[in-house]
Amino acid sequence: MEKRKNGSNNNTVANVLIGLGILWLVLNTGILDVVFGLVFGVIGAVFGVIGGLIGLVFGAIGTLIGVVFGTFGAVMGIFFGSIMLWLPLLLIVIGVKLLSSKNSDEKRKNDFTIV
Repeated sequence: MEKRKNGSNNNTVANVLIGLGILWLVLNTGILDVVFGLVFGVIGAVFGVIGGLIGLVFGAIGTLIGVVFGTFGAVMGIFFGSIMLWLPLLLIVIGVKLLSSKNSDEKRKNDFTIV
């Protein structure tokens, strides 16, 4: 075949047309779908495993933190809850003691013994 003035020849056009035809056939048969599906499926599986491991690690860390803070909260609740139970009782006992001691002081003041 003779070469044209712009530098292209009929072989280039024929190669492009044959390539387009083969590509069209491959696209119609679904082979590329299978290939791309496998490639992107493997990529997705790898990222899924990596994400699962990251999620597992952070999930374990979060569970550990939750257990620690939950235990701390329970201990603090027991401690301050018992304070809230015993503090009013302690105030009542102290008040009763003060009243009884004041009462006994007044009795002593009015108690005259003849020597």
